[in-house]
Amino acid sequence: IEVEGLICKIIPESKLAPNYEMCDPEGHKGRYLGALNISGDAHGNGRLEYENGCTFVGQFQRGKLFNGAYYRGTRLMFTMMKGKWTDVPSTALQKKYPHGIQMHAKSPPRAKNVAVPPSNAEGFDE
Repeated sequence: IEVEGLICKIIPESKLAPNYEMCDPEGHKGRYLGALNISGDAHGNGRLEYENGCTFVGQFQRGKLFNGAYYRGTRLMFTMMKGKWTDVPSTALQKKYPHGIQMHAKSPPRAKNVAVPPSNAEGFDE
């Protein structure tokens, strides 16, 4: 089959690579794959695979894009530093977050010493 102008991405379902749908600052949807914080938010290194076939590779903080590079296919389109898109794509960020890098993460850390009330505790809804 010959197809021009389309990008196909296969994203495996895996407990070793947590993923969920999220949006970038402009509201464009994608599927995040990478490290999570204890709250289950994108936090650390990861990838946002957009519905349009583009990819943001970089660092996330508390569920938001922070530093990284945005690619269409393998072509660098934009870069982000400290949560803001740069005026000119940064080759330093492109080198730090290349398109082909795979971001895999372990499951999120578990909270320690957290008291969980019994299901029949007064004042708590079931």
